[in-house]
Order: sequence, then C-alpha cells, then structure tokens
Amino acid sequence: MNIIHKLNTQNNLCSIHFFWPINLEAEKNNLGIGIFLLAMLLKGSKHFNAHNLALKLESNAINFNFCRTANYLNLSLLFEKNSITEAINIFSEIFLNPKFDHQEIEKLKLEQVNAITARYDTISNICIDHFKQNIYGKDNYKSWLPLGDKTSLTKISQNDLIDFHQKYLLNFKPIISAVTPFKNFKFPDIFGKKKLTISPISDNLITPPKTENITKNFNQAYIMLGFKIPDIRDKEFLKIKLINSYLGGGMTSLLFDRIREQMGLVYEIGSTITTTADTNYFMIHLGLDKKNIKAALIAIDEEITNFKIKESDIKILKRRMKSTEIFKQETKGNQAFLLGLYEILGLEQNYSYQNLKNLDKIQTVNLERTAKTFFKQQKFVKTIIQ
Repeated sequence: MNIIHKLNTQNNLCSIHFFWPINLEAEKNNLGIGIFLLAMLLKGSKHFNAHNLALKLESNAINFNFCRTANYLNLSLLFEKNSITEAINIFSEIFLNPKFDHQEIEKLKLEQVNAITARYDTISNICIDHFKQNIYGKDNYKSWLPLGDKTSLTKISQNDLIDFHQKYLLNFKPIISAVTPFKNFKFPDIFGKKKLTISPISDNLITPPKTENITKNFNQAYIMLGFKIPDIRDKEFLKIKLINSYLGGGMTSLLFDRIREQMGLVYEIGSTITTTADTNYFMIHLGLDKKNIKAALIAIDEEITNFKIKESDIKILKRRMKSTEIFKQETKGNQAFLLGLYEILGLEQNYSYQNLKNLDKIQTVNLERTAKTFFKQQKFVKTIIQ
C-alpha cells in the first residue's frame, strides 16, 4: 500500500486517515448515501453486532471518526501503539464485512432525518444552503448538502449501501495518511487495485450578480454575500487568505470593528473562504435586525470600495496566520488529516511550512492590488433571509 507516513514519537498514539476523493456527483441519484455508509460501518459487521463492536472499541481505547465533504469521503482511526493489531483487525472486519442490518439502517435514517430537521432551525444553515446554490447553481455538486435530504435518505436501501460500498470503497485504493511512533509502518493491503483519479473541476470565476430574498419565520435576519475565487493552488490564493483574515477574521477584523462595534448594525459579522482544489468562494456573513439590512449592506460596500491596509496591520495578520498554521500541526490527528488532505488538493506535503515562508514575501502594495482586482466589480451573489 502507498501510505503517506510521518514518524512522531512524541507519544504512543497512532492516527490514520483514509481518503476516497469521490465528490458528491457520485451520489447524484442517492444523495447522502456516502456519509450514511460510513456511519453504518460502525453499526456492526457480520461477526460483531453494534453493541459488541462498541464494547470492543471502548475496551481497547480505539476511536473511529468519519466525515463527508463535497469532494471526499474520510474515515479516521485513532489508537494507542500497543493496540495496533487489534485496531487494524477491527478496521479490516468492519470495512470488509459490514452487515448493513435492516434494523440499524432504519434507526440511522431516523437519526439523520432528525439531524436535518434540527439543522433548519438555525437561520445561518438555511442561508448557506441557498447561498451555495446561488453561487454555484443547483445542479452543481458543490452546492449539495452531504447529509442529503429527507426524501433521499428514506430511499436508501440495504442493496444501495452494498452497491456503493462495492463500487467505491472496495474497488478503489484510498489515500492513506498516518502519523505514528513506528519507524516502519505498514497497513494490510485490503483495498481494491484501482487508483482514483483526482480531477478537480473549475467553474467560470465570473458569476452574474444575484440577490435572493427569502422570508422565514425568524425574529432576525441573516445575509451572505460573496463571489467565486480561484482554487487553493492559485498564486493569488495566499493573498486572498490574508485579505479575508483582515476583513472578517475574528473580533479584531475590519468588518467586526466598523460595522458591529462602531456602527452597531449587526450582532454577528465575519468573512470566510473555502479552500479546495475546485473553484472556491469568498463570503461575508452577518446576522442582524431586519431594520438594519439596507444600512449594513451600504456600510460593507463602502469598506470594500475604500479597501486600504496598513503595513502594521499586515505584520499582525502574518503573525496570526503563522500561529494558526503551526497550531494546525499540534496533534497527531491533525497532522495525519492534513497529510492526506494536501495529497487530495495536489499540494506538497510541506504546504503549511511553505506558506509560512511565502507570507513574508507579501507586501502591502501587492495585497491592495489583489484586493482591488477581486473587489473592483463588486458583482456579489447575495442571499438574504428575513
């Protein structure tokens, strides 16, 4: 097996991540099945029922976790050095021999449906779903919810799970990244022989301006506005990351200070960027009283139009970003995750440390030039929930 391995003898913990770079397009006719399948792997196998499996994991201090994004499936394994044989045996068992018990399937459906229902009790969740549809389009997998929806979840059958498991997880080699105290770490070759080809799909960066107003039964309003930006490998991406941090990266950011603290127009404001090998987006988000919507949008427009940054502010931003990059590598779990993620994104394994060096090369004039390039047209996609 081709494993990206990092030796770390700081403690006896071992962290392994398995990545299948399968985007949500694979779930087009069965949205939500990917994360449902990963959850079902921990619901028992042909030789362990759910209860016995839970006891076995707990008694050996073995932790499994999983996640599903628009671009990949991820299953992680954390255990102590002396539990390596048991951990690998349990993983092999649940991976190769999942039971997909009918009763457990129905239980999980109910859990997932309840999770979706609870999700839409939060105004920001409704806003982000509509925002992504507006910026990417409803037919683009990047705007789909990995959890699926109530309709798609109720249709998932045992045969669907068996087929998806066979077609993707058993058929393809995952990207395996591990951080362990072993000098020579190996993992059993239990996966398929095919290698997944990672083919990022980039969209046109020009997005027509659009505003969607949605009326909901909330006491407050929520707004998201933004536009597309290049993928993480683009030469301008690090500058955009700095601009995002300056504008909306916390309680010391420009938007927070001006629009929340000084003007009192919002109770929440910030900005974010996505970091994938596909087309990403920059997005400003704000929660506010409905009567302040117009004034807040005007204030944001003024701050972006008159974007300026001092050399002293850049130094602070660089220090903060360097601290964040270093903090990312603090645990073995994070280290293993990033090793695999960087492989998926087509980045070098020392990407975090290379970023630290590149930060020092960015000057004020270059940062303002990049900001003007991205903000000059101000063709925002806006989603307003009120």
